[in-house]
Amino acid sequence: MQVLIDTNVVLDIQNAVAESHDYDAVITRNKNDYKKSNLKVFSPNELLEIP
Repeated sequence: MQVLIDTNVVLDIQNAVAESHDYDAVITRNKNDYKKSNLKVFSPNELLEIP
């Protein structure tokens, strides 16, 4: 799985880069920032719960 970890850089750019590189998900503390994303969005805790 390829994931982008949110680093508080311009969110639209992060999302566009992740989508263009076929990433599977974004990991972020604020999921509301990625409401329009086509990627799966997880909090750090949700990522840890994935088997």
